[in-house]
Amino acid sequence: CDAGWNAGGGRKSVLVRCEEASWRHRCAVAGSTESDGVMKSLPEGYRCGAPNEVLQARAYWVSDGWVVRCAKEEWCPEGKAESCAAGRIGIGCGRCDDGRRAVLDGTCAPCEDAGWPGVFAVVAVLLVAAGLVMRFNGHRTWTLLKSTPSGAKSVSIVALCFHFCSVLMGLLAMEIELPKFSGDMGSALRSVQSGRFLQVSCFRGSSLPSVNFLAGVCWPLALVVAICLLSLATHRHLGPDVAVVRFSSGARVVSGFFLYMSQGVVSAFVCDQQPKGLATLRSHPSVECWSTGHAADVIIALVVGC
Repeated sequence: CDAGWNAGGGRKSVLVRCEEASWRHRCAVAGSTESDGVMKSLPEGYRCGAPNEVLQARAYWVSDGWVVRCAKEEWCPEGKAESCAAGRIGIGCGRCDDGRRAVLDGTCAPCEDAGWPGVFAVVAVLLVAAGLVMRFNGHRTWTLLKSTPSGAKSVSIVALCFHFCSVLMGLLAMEIELPKFSGDMGSALRSVQSGRFLQVSCFRGSSLPSVNFLAGVCWPLALVVAICLLSLATHRHLGPDVAVVRFSSGARVVSGFFLYMSQGVVSAFVCDQQPKGLATLRSHPSVECWSTGHAADVIIALVVGC
């Protein structure tokens, strides 16, 4: 028969076109594929096991021909496709399984719940602070809010929507299969899939909210309360006329920066890492935490809006 054809079986003599064998089925123990008598190396990230068996190489994560180099070698052991170390899941084994969180050495530790007492304490403090503001300085607070330009209010609303959308995307990424894009789009989607915006692995794996989740969601409300409290303080010590001028000239920026730094320090502490500078508080790549660096653009827009 000509090349590429095979004599079919049966009573009649027929020619059947040969189906080209995939390199997966030609895998040899030597770690190469044979094509037309020439041995070719396997693609990066693949290894051969037994004959006709293809494995992912150590430090690589493979799935249907899609190869991802893992952030840490021990996350992706050699084995079958999409294999991850114990306790790790996701693309490139980049996040911990539900109910576990990543620590600095790359291992996954059980999540520690904040507990409902902590949740109630946070809510109670915010409610008491808001009540004090409205009791002693409610009129001036509403005056300041009404005097804010409409354009600045719009910027603040957009920034808040962007913040909560990023949190929502982090949650949804745990439930859906994202498309396997390449390039910048693929990197962005894999970042979301890894849970970089929020420590959703602890949030989903427990019946109680995690401390990091509360810190990431409650800081916009805490920022508003802090601004109102600062307005109350300036009103008491400087008088009603001077307070508005001083408050508008710089106190909002100071309060906003203080709240941003506080939220970053709390997130860094919860994620078992240390802050990396005044303006570079970012989550460690191996930690599934809501990104404090991602909040920089949002907080700047909020401060400018206020």
